Amino acid sequence: MTISRRPATIADTDFARSVHHRAYRDVIERQYGPWDESTQDKLFADAWSAADHEIVLWVDVRCGYTSIESRDDCFYLHELVIDPDFQGRGIGTHILRDVIEQAILKEVPVRLRTHIINRAVNLYRSLGFEETARTGSHVLMEWNHKAMRSIPRRDHTENLFSYGTLQSEEVQLATFGRRLEGKADRLIGYRINMIPISHHQLMATTGEPHHRNIQSTGAASDVVEGTVFTVKTRELEQADEYESTADYERVLVRLESQTNAWVYLHSDR
Repeated sequence: MTISRRPATIADTDFARSVHHRAYRDVIERQYGPWDESTQDKLFADAWSAADHEIVLWVDVRCGYTSIESRDDCFYLHELVIDPDFQGRGIGTHILRDVIEQAILKEVPVRLRTHIINRAVNLYRSLGFEETARTGSHVLMEWNHKAMRSIPRRDHTENLFSYGTLQSEEVQLATFGRRLEGKADRLIGYRINMIPISHHQLMATTGEPHHRNIQSTGAASDVVEGTVFTVKTRELEQADEYESTADYERVLVRLESQTNAWVYLHSDR
């Protein structure tokens, strides 16, 4: 995965505005109501300063922008905005990992603020960020050394149970860059239900109006068939980003084979 950053220039302003509008439109409409282009143009103009931002590159293609401030007492993530066309590839996770590694060396926390219903909250939680405060519109989060101990190294392996699209070879190649090896297994005491897709970009990508989701019932007669894969920790982080687009979160379960594995289910938070 070739992800890099470079300083933003004035020439990047139109690109960044376009990415901002496309990435935030769904969040704004769900949290605040109808989208108003002129209002969002003004909000972007007030926040954007080329000197304070970096452009995120996938190989050599612009795919988003970020603003990370190194303070005496923390790293502060002002913005991390990835173009919807590039979401689900682990780009945001890669940038966050870089910031966390800098924070480890400096022995300071990483702090950020994000919209309450922003799906990225699930990604932040999966990397060890914890909610520290909440306003009427935003969640304040922090990563610290206590959280660091809960994050496994990138070269470790994890078990991942899939009952949905991650079993697709096409999705595996797009998400991990390789085909996964797995074996059939079952999750007892859960059942599958269908939930509507609310993310416009994701609906356009999948062509489906609903997601598969699992719900705990505790009944031995309820069984979810799927596949358990062995993935590296960094690949699990890429899966986190792929699934967070659809409001899924990762939880640990015990499969019928007595294997402990991660599984994604829909979050109502």
